[in-house]
Amino acid sequence: MSNLEVKMENHKEFIEKLKLSQKIVEESQILSNYKNIAFQETMNYLNQEPINKKEYQKEKVEKKIPIHISSAKTFPGFLRLTKAKSHSEKTMTIAYFLMKKDKMIFTKEDVESAYQEAFLPKSKNTNVEINGLIKRGLLMPTKEKVEGKKSFQITMDGISFVELELIKNEK
Repeated sequence: MSNLEVKMENHKEFIEKLKLSQKIVEESQILSNYKNIAFQETMNYLNQEPINKKEYQKEKVEKKIPIHISSAKTFPGFLRLTKAKSHSEKTMTIAYFLMKKDKMIFTKEDVESAYQEAFLPKSKNTNVEINGLIKRGLLMPTKEKVEGKKSFQITMDGISFVELELIKNEK
């Protein structure tokens, strides 16, 4: 194989990875604000692994992730669709629910308000829960202040955690 043929073969694989990455991001129905990040992360992952389309298709069939929360118009309705038990899991479902409802940043008070809306006893220290989730990389602080208060947003790892670990699979 000539040098040019090797380069063309590498190009072909890169183009395949590019197309597959675009397909994965489009099918995931991630909010447009996060699509660029998701695409970059998917490309990074695909560049580390050889392409195996059959494996991707198999994985897609096995993991039916219910990303749509339109049926749950309120947080209590969405909470019933999850396996969240601990305060940190409930905080993650709140962050995810707010993000899906186009509220990209939230405050500690938003978390406590959602607890109240769901008739749940709130955490004794919501700040500790949020800080623990920040340390785990599931939430991150933002630079914006909301009515003079610290605000936070869910990370891509946080979105994946909720979708893969907390939302009950539809079977």
